[in-house]
Amino acid sequence: MPRLTTTDSGATIIDYHAHTQASHDGRPGWTLAKLAAWHERQGFEASYVTDHNIVYDGSLPLPPTSINLLPGVEWSVYGQHVVAIGPVEALPRDSFGGSTQRMVRIFAAIERQGAISIASLPEYWRNHRDDLGAFVIAGVDGFEIVNCAPKALSFPAAGRSEVLALAAGHDLLVVGASDNHGWGQVTCVWNLSHPGAQGFHTNRVFARSLAMVQGDWLPWTAPVTQPWFMFRSLSWSERASWLTWVVVILLYRAMPRRQGQGAGIGILARSLGRRSRPEPVADETPP
Repeated sequence: MPRLTTTDSGATIIDYHAHTQASHDGRPGWTLAKLAAWHERQGFEASYVTDHNIVYDGSLPLPPTSINLLPGVEWSVYGQHVVAIGPVEALPRDSFGGSTQRMVRIFAAIERQGAISIASLPEYWRNHRDDLGAFVIAGVDGFEIVNCAPKALSFPAAGRSEVLALAAGHDLLVVGASDNHGWGQVTCVWNLSHPGAQGFHTNRVFARSLAMVQGDWLPWTAPVTQPWFMFRSLSWSERASWLTWVVVILLYRAMPRRQGQGAGIGILARSLGRRSRPEPVADETPP
């Protein structure tokens, strides 16, 4: 499993956007403890909990864990998802609907709470690409530039460069987001953040190459292109190993079994090693 490590004692490996079962599309049973364990296995030291329209304030009891789960929420307003992190509180979402002009007011509302607002992918690029200047004027604090959700992996490289230039020009935060909902086994991105710093240089984003190359393909192609990109990234010995296992599994699945015989790799071994026996011939010698 990929894992990020750092020798920078002043930095924190962090995830800015992750969900639990409290989200409407979160995996059932995906608790705070499981979310923490998922992050811990991959080297994260902290993660914001940003369930859809449900504020996590950090007050729920947690089992002992080596990572910190931090307060946050993901607001859904007028075709845009806005991640709010820090001392977040409930907001009247209906007051930010109906138009882009009303929607962008949420950035100031989040700032008044003392929290930070981050425009999430893929919504800002899909629905508000021409409104990003209005986002900045209204007070957005940052943008996601990598998001591991399949629908967000299609963010094109040219679009990422455009958003990076916008953020750099206005000294805004840029982040990567696992956007974990309990379904994936690994992340595609990590963040190395320096607490206390502000703006564009606050955070460094480390993304796996698989997350970047998908940007020039349509979202619905991800189930095909991602395995292919992964296969291309392997060494020849790793490819041979994967192909060998694929062949073994296919043979195992195709091997007929006698009724009542349980599954097991031993069936395949016995079947491959069994020699064919000649069919018995009836004795036709006349009496």
